[in-house]
Amino acid sequence: MGIKFIPSTYTKASSSTGIVLKKTSKKGIVRRPKKSSHPTMESTLTNDSPKKLTQRKPRIKKWRSSKQHPIVSFPPELFINILYFCDPQTLLSLSKVCRQFAMYLNPSDSSITTKIWRDSRKGFLNNLKLEPPEGMTEKEYCQLSVARGCMVCGQPRIRKVYWAFKVRCCTTCLEKMTIRDYRIESEMGIPSCVLLGLPYVQQQKWAKRRGSFIVRIYSVKQVKDAHKEYKKVPAKERKDWCQRMKIRGIEVMKEVNQRMNDDSNKRMKCIYPLDY
Repeated sequence: MGIKFIPSTYTKASSSTGIVLKKTSKKGIVRRPKKSSHPTMESTLTNDSPKKLTQRKPRIKKWRSSKQHPIVSFPPELFINILYFCDPQTLLSLSKVCRQFAMYLNPSDSSITTKIWRDSRKGFLNNLKLEPPEGMTEKEYCQLSVARGCMVCGQPRIRKVYWAFKVRCCTTCLEKMTIRDYRIESEMGIPSCVLLGLPYVQQQKWAKRRGSFIVRIYSVKQVKDAHKEYKKVPAKERKDWCQRMKIRGIEVMKEVNQRMNDDSNKRMKCIYPLDY
């Protein structure tokens, strides 16, 4: 079986306006020519111009005044004195208004900026009585407690702060960045003595055969960093290193538990304000 091609011919049809070409086959069936974007024979013969494409209207530029807002033109000394009376939530909002406000409020080596955030924290946040954790500025300390949303994936309405890992995140992100204690030695091949100086979070789990049990979860990044430090220590000094890490871990967990208690007391005051 093959494909048969039917030869076609062109026939002329005279009209008052011009000549139109029609494609016909031997059977006499008239085939209409395909439409195309190019000008057709009929339009060229009748001097009809093709349709013009519509042009987009030019965008109207919004008028912006060159004058600054009066609050921006405040003297720095006066504006800094106003910031001393603002709560941390207001300071976070002001730091996103313009570059000039961000220059005043962003963490830097300036003692004035640090004092603004410290006074605001002590005056308005009763749950943050302790000093900021190691490696965290005053602004990051306030933002961790006041702001909302997961710091990893950006999911809104997340308030849970894990002080052991210094992060505010959802449960799915927490599972990705942590590992359980019984999986560290079996999967990562790291001895349990490395975990003595690391902070952890306790979670209650349930299994069908075992029932309910408590599990400690550690940060994967902190475990890897501690393992690198453990490898650098000579074999003779590793026993002393483990003892120092054990003492350090007890002190770190005392601080973490105190921060968690202050945070839970803040939530209880929000739920039951009449009891306090």
